[in-house]
Amino acid sequence: GRLTTTDALPPLLVNLSKHPDWAKKIAEEPLEFSTVEAESNTLKFVRESLCSLPPVGAFRRVSRTPVDLGEHGVIPAGCSVAVLFGPDLIEMVKDFNPERWSRDAVREDFMTFGGSQPHSCIGKDVALMTLQMFCRVITKEFDFEVIDPTPIPGIIGVSWKDGLKVKVSRKATA
Repeated sequence: GRLTTTDALPPLLVNLSKHPDWAKKIAEEPLEFSTVEAESNTLKFVRESLCSLPPVGAFRRVSRTPVDLGEHGVIPAGCSVAVLFGPDLIEMVKDFNPERWSRDAVREDFMTFGGSQPHSCIGKDVALMTLQMFCRVITKEFDFEVIDPTPIPGIIGVSWKDGLKVKVSRKATA
C-alpha cells in the first residue's frame, strides 16, 4: 500500500496544479471526515486523479469456479486472472471531470483498488483517507507549483524525469 499511495501523490499534485478551480473547492472543505467515502469534492477529485493515472494498472484474482467467456472459452477454476485497465477507462478520463463519480458510477466504473467487488484492495480505505487528507492540507496550507508536469510513460504507469519537482511554500496568514 505504501508504494501505490506514494505513486498516486505526483498525479494528484499535477492535477491540483492544472485545475485550480478544484484546488479551491478542496481547500474550502474541512479537515474532518465523517466517513472515508463521504461525498465530497475531495473524494471526487481523488477518484478522478486515480483513474487518469492509476498507481496500479491491473489487478489479479484466482477464479474459484470456472468462468465462461462465451466464444472465447472457459477460465478453469484455480486459474490466475489479471484484469488490465483498458482503453475504455483511459478514454473515459481524457477529459478531467471529477463530477462523474456519483455513487452509481463508482459502483460500475471505478476500477482502482479492484473496483467494488468483495475482494478489493485491503488498503483502499487507508489510501483514500491519506490521499484526501493530503489534498485538503496542501490546498489549505500551502502554495505549490509543479515545475514540469510532463509524465514519462513507463512499462507500468508513468513517472517524471528525476521525480516530480514541486516548489512548495506555506501560505501567508492574514
